[in-house]
Amino acid sequence: VQRNMAELTPQDRAAIAAYLKAIPAHPNGYPARKKTAN
Repeated sequence: VQRNMAELTPQDRAAIAAYLKAIPAHPNGYPARKKTAN
């Protein structure tokens, strides 16, 4: 990943950073589990 990121333009890296900052985070980093009907 580091090698690929180094090949991106500064504008592309800034766009990726802006996207990652804009999406909501999950508290534990994992998607919420769907509740199953018992």
